[in-house]
Amino acid sequence: MLAAGTSADVVAKLCGEVAKIVRLPDIVQRMADLGAEPVGSSPAEYAAFIKSEMARWSKVVKQANIRAE
Repeated sequence: MLAAGTSADVVAKLCGEVAKIVRLPDIVQRMADLGAEPVGSSPAEYAAFIKSEMARWSKVVKQANIRAE
């Protein structure tokens, strides 16, 4: 998580470097061993994914009447 107000240049640079890292064969294999699939996406793509997941799971929570304790 980056601090609010982090410059777009810094975010873009960091995103690009992380995308390179998650494509390294040893990282891909390690993540696969853990049952994960590495994805290098842009901040906008990630935000859209989180938004869609929130909508998806909020419906499940409401339908199942799940309450936080």
